[in-house]
Amino acid sequence: AQIGMIKGGVDGVGVNRRSPDGKPIDPEVGVIRVDDIEDNLMAVLINYTCHAVVLGPDNLLISADYPGYTMRMIERIKGEDVVAMFTNGAQGDINTGHSADISGIGGYISGRTFKRAEKLGNILGEEVLKVLEQIKVSPEIHLDVKGKLVELPLRDLPSLREAERELKRKTSAIDNLKEKSSEKLTRAKIEKFYAEVTLSLVKEVESLGLERTMGAEIQVMRFNDAVLVAIPGELFVEIGLDIKRKSKFKNTFIVGLANGEIGYIPTGQAFMEGGYESISTKFAKEAGKSIRDAALELIERIGES
Repeated sequence: AQIGMIKGGVDGVGVNRRSPDGKPIDPEVGVIRVDDIEDNLMAVLINYTCHAVVLGPDNLLISADYPGYTMRMIERIKGEDVVAMFTNGAQGDINTGHSADISGIGGYISGRTFKRAEKLGNILGEEVLKVLEQIKVSPEIHLDVKGKLVELPLRDLPSLREAERELKRKTSAIDNLKEKSSEKLTRAKIEKFYAEVTLSLVKEVESLGLERTMGAEIQVMRFNDAVLVAIPGELFVEIGLDIKRKSKFKNTFIVGLANGEIGYIPTGQAFMEGGYESISTKFAKEAGKSIRDAALELIERIGES
């Protein structure tokens, strides 16, 4: 086989759902191309940073969302023997533009349709096709893999009894709301949703027998002049961008949700601001830095080509 990789970029798909201006995002589209020895395309690995959640809570069908349309476009145009694969990036705070809070309470948000999923998937697919033609493959393949188990600190959580009481209070607050204006009712529902998330989190931590830390395996895989940084959770984009900036490899692709799903890994700033992601994480604010430092250490140990 022969392998090559470069990166492109795309706008109009990923949006930072926590900020008014929708930034920062990671616009990079990483593409790894694998050919056979006769220069026939065999496989394409795509890396892009955005939750695959165009479709909302009203969709009860199993779906590959926008990445499914991207992969099908590649396979349709490049031939039925070609396999296209998708990996997400540091997408903890990146989706296609809707509120996580409103989505969490099952609220209606326009545009969460298969039609829009197809549109966004095709935007990404067109960029992948363009980038594919620019990749020069080589039969010389340098492979290396290094990993590290990192103990991530857990944040302080209420007891099970406290979490149950808080959920009862938030539920009663909705029932007793005298002025059920749209804005006040929505806020009350979000507060109840947060209480539900917290209770679920407390039960999860107790069931896993966790006390102060939780182990997470960080891996770095080298393919010639590219590295894939595999992280088992939903890392915030700011942390992923920091890893990319400090990496000595020009093609550094963050692969989120790898080797398991441990939940959100927000920035310290996100903890100060609050919101869904900081409520629903089991980790303390130092966890993101621990992951970043471990990833950069592994990248350093793998070395340069």
